[in-house]
Amino acid sequence: MHKFNRADKTLLVAACLFLVALPIRIKYPGIFTEAFLFCIEAALVGGIADWFAVSALFRKPLGIPWHTAILPKRRQAFTEATIRLVQRQFFAKKIVFQRVKSLNASEKVICWLDNDTRKQLFTEKVTSMLLTKIAQIDSTVIAEKLSVYLNENVIKTLDMKKWCAEYLETDKWKTALVKNLAIFIKGRISGETGVEDIKKLLEHFESEKIKQGASSLLMSLGGFFDVINNEECALLIQKKLLILTDQLFDSQSQVHKDMAAIVDKAIKETIAENNWQELINLLQKKLLDSGMLKKIILGYLSSIKKQCDNSAQDSELRQVLKNFIAVEIEDCFSIMRNNKEIYKLIETLINDILRRSALQAQSMVGDIVRRALNNMSDEQLNTIVHSKINTDLIWIRMNGSIVGGGIGILLFIFMRVIR
Repeated sequence: MHKFNRADKTLLVAACLFLVALPIRIKYPGIFTEAFLFCIEAALVGGIADWFAVSALFRKPLGIPWHTAILPKRRQAFTEATIRLVQRQFFAKKIVFQRVKSLNASEKVICWLDNDTRKQLFTEKVTSMLLTKIAQIDSTVIAEKLSVYLNENVIKTLDMKKWCAEYLETDKWKTALVKNLAIFIKGRISGETGVEDIKKLLEHFESEKIKQGASSLLMSLGGFFDVINNEECALLIQKKLLILTDQLFDSQSQVHKDMAAIVDKAIKETIAENNWQELINLLQKKLLDSGMLKKIILGYLSSIKKQCDNSAQDSELRQVLKNFIAVEIEDCFSIMRNNKEIYKLIETLINDILRRSALQAQSMVGDIVRRALNNMSDEQLNTIVHSKINTDLIWIRMNGSIVGGGIGILLFIFMRVIR
């Protein structure tokens, strides 16, 4: 059911006044009744004309087909005009560039990323990605290529004698050797097993070294009268040896220094011997064997891959990578903050991405607008457009009646003056 608006009511009032003014003019002829009728006629004609014009935009008023229902007939042109309006006015290149510049997007992006939670998440993601990639590496192919490369570029050109001598003479290696020796000794002599081993050594010494004579007699008498007890001797020796091994762990102790001096002397004597060069040549020859080198590399890669397993969350490799990536991320943010050139490059990159994305949205928005308008029926399109400008259309129609009435008065006065 049609709802009368102010324009309809104005036109209805003008029609009613015309119906009243016409018989009054006929019954009471005169200048005032004639002027009133002339004014009402002009207002009625103006209102009807504007009603027809406004209605012709959306439909065919009174069924007249000529130059009516403009919007449905020019629908395609209206759609293209709407698309051009959106693209050129809202997504114009100049407007987009000015808007992107005013956003200060680079600072916002850096501030958003410079967050402990996000940096930790990024570190975890990058670490997992690297470990996954490492786990997917074909170890056989890598080992083959790496062994060939090392043979050709490292092993053959390496002065093994000099390198081995320099490495063996380093204090770090000697300290590690002494500590490993202490660990080995402590492992062998600790506990009841250690006591038994020491006791067996004493018994062996007794049976091998003291076979006859007075020494043998004294040892036999000592054992008989329980003066010499091998088990007690073993416990005493174990106690003393454990004290010595504890001192071996302390790099400042005299025992450690003495052992290090012994190791140093042994190394120097070994290097000075003639068969040292033969040993080095044999070592280099073994290393040049690609099969041997390949096995070593494969074993190393297999060890790395085990640490790349997602279930090994506490693996040493994962922790090293996480720490390394976390430090690098902090360094990156520090550089972005403090280095003006880097900051400018980042700002240019982010702004360029935003500009390109916004400009790319021109065609995307155009497609969206075209699809939306094409999916609408003529009635839906008319309703949408009419709802946006309904108030203005009502005033246009009202103005038609008002202006028509005003012009009618002016024309009547002008005609009376001419007469």
